[in-house]
Amino acid sequence: IVGFPGETEQDFVELLDVVENFQFDALGVFEFSPEPDTPAEAMENQIPAEVAAQRAEIVMRAQQEIVEAVNAELVESAQPLVVLIDGVDGQGQCVGRYYGQAPDIDGMCILTEPQQPGQFISTTVVGYEGYDLIVQPES
Repeated sequence: IVGFPGETEQDFVELLDVVENFQFDALGVFEFSPEPDTPAEAMENQIPAEVAAQRAEIVMRAQQEIVEAVNAELVESAQPLVVLIDGVDGQGQCVGRYYGQAPDIDGMCILTEPQQPGQFISTTVVGYEGYDLIVQPES
């Protein structure tokens, strides 16, 4: 959560340093929003919504750079990646996920060739689109 009442610029810089140094596999960022009748709503030093939004964008941009570097490394390494086939998505693509991807939360694996849902298959990462990996089934 960014923009919690009392968050200083130094607090935010420290958070950003943690994100950049720890290199999370996945990260969610939320802007603080005061809820009626909560202690945080009445706290002093409320952070303007536009500042919280800017901070959230900065953290997410940093995380996207981290994920892009990790995904590029997966493509370069050509290491096999075991994927559970989920089925076909709304765009008609065969999709699945590897052990590091939670359903409906994280990115997914988009397969270059359709596969039977419910099975685990060995794949090679051949590309990526944002948080999603493009994987090719191994023969």
